[in-house]
Amino acid sequence: MHRHRAMLERLASGFMPARVLLTALELEVFTACGAGAATAGQLARRIGARPAPLARLLDALAALGLLRKSGGRYRAAPAARAGLVAGRPGYLGDIMRHRASMWERWSALTTIVRTGRVPPHVDTKERERGARLVMDVGGGPAVYACALARSQPDLSVVVFDLPGPLAYARETIAACGMGGRVSVKAGDVCAARAFGRGFDGVFMSNLLHSFKPPVAARVVRKAARALKAGGFLAVKEFFVDPGRASPAFAALFSINMLVADAGDVYTRGEVEGWMRAAGVKPLRYVKLPQFSGIVVGRRI
Repeated sequence: MHRHRAMLERLASGFMPARVLLTALELEVFTACGAGAATAGQLARRIGARPAPLARLLDALAALGLLRKSGGRYRAAPAARAGLVAGRPGYLGDIMRHRASMWERWSALTTIVRTGRVPPHVDTKERERGARLVMDVGGGPAVYACALARSQPDLSVVVFDLPGPLAYARETIAACGMGGRVSVKAGDVCAARAFGRGFDGVFMSNLLHSFKPPVAARVVRKAARALKAGGFLAVKEFFVDPGRASPAFAALFSINMLVADAGDVYTRGEVEGWMRAAGVKPLRYVKLPQFSGIVVGRRI
């Protein structure tokens, strides 16, 4: 009897350590601890959290063996150092944070089994937080804009670009039947004082490499100012590794930018740095096929 009860208790309580781990990853606790032992107050300032509830989370992580606590200071335990500190070889945080995006969907399992229908709110965190209006900066022919609108029926997308590309965008929008939810706004990404205001999300695909670093940083700032507080900025690029010699495609694409007297390819760290300077906290990196990836951040 006691053995069976222990098994049932263990199964029913399994969500507790999982939630503690996922919350720590979302808050980048392990990366903050990787900089050295620190108090709850110091870590709270590093990650932008409240010290009192964070202390409880840190103690729970210590109880799970993911942190070491000594004299009121916390540091990453070996398991966390091996796989949960961003920037180190073997980092697993991006994969594990995907579990956090699955959490809400799994929470609807009872309703799904009972009704046979997936509730419309079961989607990514970005959608649950109410993304309704997105801008595609430098969106050209509106291919991505139409795909976004098609994927989320309650989403409207504005394509911001020069008049020439927007002529093709209008054709794409009409061909996709998205005239009611995808619109265009003419403007020069570099010359415009602002892209707009009040957007839940801003998306930029393969745009920043067209500009040299100071201009690219200004474009990121304008994108950030277009967001509501809590809005998301997603930047897709051909990211080059920190050593700038790999992957080969990105290194060769840098030569393409050189001979065109245009911009350059950038590292993920450079783009994340521009985000932070603009008041956007990088949240995660999504690796894509064809030598590219997306950095996603939230305006704070």
